[in-house]
Amino acid sequence: MDNKNQTLKYLFTMQSIQGFAFSLIGIFIPIYLITLGYSVQIAILYYIFHYSFLLFFSFFVLTIARKIGLIQTITLRLPFLFTYLIFLYLLESTQIPIIIIAFFSGLESALYWIPSHIIFSRNTSSENIGTQTGKLFALPQIAGIFGPFIGGFTAVTFGFKPLLAIVFLFILLSIIPLLILKNKNKNFYNKPNKLKLSTSKKLFKNYKKYFFLEIFDNMAEEVGAIIWPIFVFQNLNSIQSVGYVGTITGLCGAIFTLLIGKFSDKFNKKKLIKIASLLLIFNWSVMYFANNALLIYIFTIFSGFFFTLLVVPYSAIFYRISHKENSDNFFVWREIPIGIGRILILLIALVLVSNLKLLFPIAGLAYIYFLFL
Repeated sequence: MDNKNQTLKYLFTMQSIQGFAFSLIGIFIPIYLITLGYSVQIAILYYIFHYSFLLFFSFFVLTIARKIGLIQTITLRLPFLFTYLIFLYLLESTQIPIIIIAFFSGLESALYWIPSHIIFSRNTSSENIGTQTGKLFALPQIAGIFGPFIGGFTAVTFGFKPLLAIVFLFILLSIIPLLILKNKNKNFYNKPNKLKLSTSKKLFKNYKKYFFLEIFDNMAEEVGAIIWPIFVFQNLNSIQSVGYVGTITGLCGAIFTLLIGKFSDKFNKKKLIKIASLLLIFNWSVMYFANNALLIYIFTIFSGFFFTLLVVPYSAIFYRISHKENSDNFFVWREIPIGIGRILILLIALVLVSNLKLLFPIAGLAYIYFLFL
């Protein structure tokens, strides 16, 4: 096995273990806050703080990585990740400002995602980028297919504290592939490129269309990741139902992602994206009328399939661009529209908090821009 494939193997293993760990709790965090007595507005505000901190710290990640290396930077996130989980664990009995929790979650996310994207980009080729992107998304999904179901069962039966303790243990386990990779590559990419304002300006000039695509894509994604679970919980009044939704989404995504990854290497990626966009526009528009469990589960199934059809070829295009450009600067630059899109839709959610389903057609409208790709 060559060095690049070996690196990807350990990266995929780490992400699969973490995929399972976060599938246990990720979808339930806003529900957890609501069950502790926080309002929906506060739960949404937590994510606004989280993404604001993530965007802010993203500009410092390359400087840190230049000093200690990319893998070491991912390792550096662990104390902040554990602090974040401990604060969530203590939140049931201790008053901790939401902004403090968001500070640690945003910081650890920045230290993780940018180095991970760079490592993945450097170890893939343009010829098989679709297949490898499919694996990048599918393997964590496969590992976490039943995570939301198990997480929901654990939260209902034993409470959120034991659930957080289990997540903590799996995060510790996920360190093992990272340590193996670090030992096998002692000088592994210790000098990522320096962040330059001129490079960011060039990227915006050359890829302005993709800048706005990222904004609209992440607006729609956040509705699915944050608002839809809250809507399900409010309407079905069941933590376990939120778990079912998460498992259905993961199952549909996992089944479809590997197939789409291979298919997108042979088929025109932009055509796949446009087909998926039309389907998502329709699906999100009719999700407004979901008023019972059956419709909620049906729309969740379709959403999982259609989103996968879009995200795999779309992400492959981005990774291919990163091959052409300075990938280190590219992934920091990319965080700007990601942050704008997520924060913008969550601010709109604060305004529409009394009727969250109005956000569903807005999510559908966000995909119209993809039709002009």
